Amino acid sequence: MVGLIGWYFPEILGLGYSVIQDAVSDPMPILLLLALIVLKTLAFSFTIGSEGAGGSIVPSMFVGVMLGSAFGLVCDALIPGLTVSHGAFAIAGMGAVFAGTSNAAFTSIILLVEMTQDYGLILPFMAACVLSNAVARKANPETIFTEMLRRKGYTIRQGREIDVMESILVKDSMYPHPQTVFEDNSIEALSAIMQSSKHAGFPVLNRGGELAGLVTIKDIREKLDLESGEQKIKDIMTTDVIVAYPFETLDVVLDRMVNRDVSRLPVVMKSNPKKMVGIITQKDIMNAYNKSVLTKVQQVGDENESSGVSEEEFEEEAAGAENEK
Repeated sequence: MVGLIGWYFPEILGLGYSVIQDAVSDPMPILLLLALIVLKTLAFSFTIGSEGAGGSIVPSMFVGVMLGSAFGLVCDALIPGLTVSHGAFAIAGMGAVFAGTSNAAFTSIILLVEMTQDYGLILPFMAACVLSNAVARKANPETIFTEMLRRKGYTIRQGREIDVMESILVKDSMYPHPQTVFEDNSIEALSAIMQSSKHAGFPVLNRGGELAGLVTIKDIREKLDLESGEQKIKDIMTTDVIVAYPFETLDVVLDRMVNRDVSRLPVVMKSNPKKMVGIITQKDIMNAYNKSVLTKVQQVGDENESSGVSEEEFEEEAAGAENEK
């Protein structure tokens, strides 16, 4: 896809420093600028989405220069005789987009001032960068860097406290060897399995060992037809199965369970949705949450003991602080 785009628009290939310099020094046609904004973003997305390398700082600067340059042309058309140079708009756009993608407004401001050596433009630069940063944070609190970490299960926030379930992965809480049934089994066999195992639902596999559906006691009550003769599990099972993936976090999976009113989800590989590697239930999520909270409480207790402050001294200090309050 990047090659096809680059065949018709070679400006998007490579780092693009020469294109950035051309856009700053000499205005390009506005349609070309708008096209480069969209196509560079697509090329960057295809590259990162296919796990390729290419960086994100220079592409954001590239898009910012094109956006600022296009905005400058629009302003010049709407306000004839505008004294602000075209290059100033391009540079401000570069800093604004970089500030938004990296959540680093102060860095962007310093970068622009150092590049231009013009402190007379610091207020417009500050306005563009701060506004861009605020809008980006409102739209998505993650940057392109922290989003990659979040998808791997690492949550980065300001301060020490984070949502416990955002830091625990499904693969660390699921049951890797769930009891399953085959789609060709009879309903009588399923009932016997349910009575002996005390589970209210099971993943259903086909003869190839692939996930074919999910059957619960609710399916037996609502779909069993006593007049149709002997039915098999595949006749009553749910084929539209909601699943979880090993590298998702528990908060995402729990939200999915609540929205679809289910208590268990088969865990499958994202590369092969038919390959089941485990099962996770609401009980598993609560156990993982309680275990993590207990571990944190114990760590805090160990820190208090190592600080050399006795329980009585701590209570006296807390009471004094409450009296002052």
